[in-house]
Amino acid sequence: WDGDASDIGLVRWEDATTAWTDVTSSCSAGTSSTPASWTSTAAGTLWFCSDTFYVDLEAAHDLNLYGFTGTEILDGAGAGTVLDIQTDAITVSVQDLTLQGGAGDGASITTIGYDASGGGIHCDSTASVFLDGVTLTGNDAADLGGAIAAEGCTVDISDSSISDNTATWGAGLFFAASTVSMSDSLIDGTVATAGGGGVEQAVEIHLHFPAQRITRHRHM
Repeated sequence: WDGDASDIGLVRWEDATTAWTDVTSSCSAGTSSTPASWTSTAAGTLWFCSDTFYVDLEAAHDLNLYGFTGTEILDGAGAGTVLDIQTDAITVSVQDLTLQGGAGDGASITTIGYDASGGGIHCDSTASVFLDGVTLTGNDAADLGGAIAAEGCTVDISDSSISDNTATWGAGLFFAASTVSMSDSLIDGTVATAGGGGVEQAVEIHLHFPAQRITRHRHM
């Protein structure tokens, strides 16, 4: 598998023993109106190659999501959260992928009792989430966190772009009782109808934002 023209649109699963399985049929069955659903059954890595995949993913185990060329798109088709994480003490890494078109349907952010959260990524657990070279754009949540909604998680964002997402609160990022680090990244052009155009928080959180740009945000 070398990412050439014959590999476009393929999805491969690499398990903990480095054995490979073709899972294209289950991850590419979605359409622009109805995403496919995929839930991990074991720890491993999903590799996506050079296409747009309409899919809602749930991480229930340690999971890596990698784009082979950096042009790969995971699109929620406006019908659900693109990546949902509700299992405690797992590690989820996302690298060189675009997550777009998500519509927050994550479980309630229990500390303040809102549903419909996390258009791009929803994390409601003690998981650790690492984003590197990730673009989150065009995601929406009726309540919290257009791009990302996290409660109780550790989130590390590097070399990433969060732009043009919408929500009622925290159009870019919404965090509750979480630890968040962000470096060499951009939050831009997000719109919240109530508060927190770029970043909104509730309950105690720990933020470390050493090198990033936060620009062009508004709440209506």
